[in-house]
Amino acid sequence: MVLVLAWLIGESIVGYRWAKNGAPPPPGAVAAASILFLGCAALGTYAPAKTAATAFALGVDLAILLKVLPGGNDTQVTNWPPDYIPCGSLLPVAGGGVATLPDCSASSSGSGNPANTPKAVAGANKANGAPADTPPNPGIPPTGKGTIYPPGSQNL
Repeated sequence: MVLVLAWLIGESIVGYRWAKNGAPPPPGAVAAASILFLGCAALGTYAPAKTAATAFALGVDLAILLKVLPGGNDTQVTNWPPDYIPCGSLLPVAGGGVATLPDCSASSSGSGNPANTPKAVAGANKANGAPADTPPNPGIPPTGKGTIYPPGSQNL
């Protein structure tokens, strides 16, 4: 019972520490503390080691508390807010979050598929030698000359 109480106290202190720094606790911080206390609980099932496991768990709580209290050395990088990923990009921009989100709908084409633009379709059909009167693919609306067939359709 004491180990469960020590676990709850430890998790509360970890949550408070992250909230104090202005970020939500990541799953890794919560999981690491839980695994540590779970190990103490597993060790506490062995009767001769129960006192040592309980003392260690309470000692961990005291160490975390001393880091959080005023005057403690509580410097941590929170990486919060997360990095901004601009419209049309797959990689974030270093330097933190942004205050206002841009309107990404203005920069995207209405089709949602850049390979389905008339220029891309005409270029692809010209490259694969499809004649101009190639019948349209039922899944893609006809645009430009011919159509782009889905990958693997040549193996039918």
